[in-house]
Amino acid sequence: MQVRIGLTIVFASILYGYATHHGQIDVLPQWAEFIIIGGAAIGAFIVANTGPVIKGTFARLMQLLKPNAYKPIVCSELLTMQYEIIIEGHTDGVPLERAGGYSNWELSSDRANATGRALQSQGVAPNRVASVRGFADRFLKIRDFPSDPRNRRISILLPFRNTEVSSVKAASTASATDSSRTTI
Repeated sequence: MQVRIGLTIVFASILYGYATHHGQIDVLPQWAEFIIIGGAAIGAFIVANTGPVIKGTFARLMQLLKPNAYKPIVCSELLTMQYEIIIEGHTDGVPLERAGGYSNWELSSDRANATGRALQSQGVAPNRVASVRGFADRFLKIRDFPSDPRNRRISILLPFRNTEVSSVKAASTASATDSSRTTI
């Protein structure tokens, strides 16, 4: 059934493109080129892939239409503050196993390190980054749905300063409570 749907889209797109230009071969440089090529590509994609792959691809395409989750204002706000910054990387609950033992632990650490580099490239002083941590799937944002993409995130912590408590202890205290987390 899937192959029939895909082939129908391919041929319908091609025929529609030529029909709108009365079968003339110079149709390709016109707007109908997008219908012909796009329809053929979509149809071929449907023919060549399984249902879950198709659904996943279209779901990801729809996510691209959403506004960018990255908030440049965060960098400018962090530049004006003089607090230490703790960066935490998180993943969803889907196990990741790649060659060389690369797992969610490495992914979450890489995510946090990339955020640190991005902040530093925007002007945040390197000595303000107190620590960079990878937590894998240990602190899920959406606990009821471990595979939810919203669990893939970074947290930037701004530990409160206390003259009686070292910054390491303040950082671990801030990390223990979700109320002090600023998630972007």
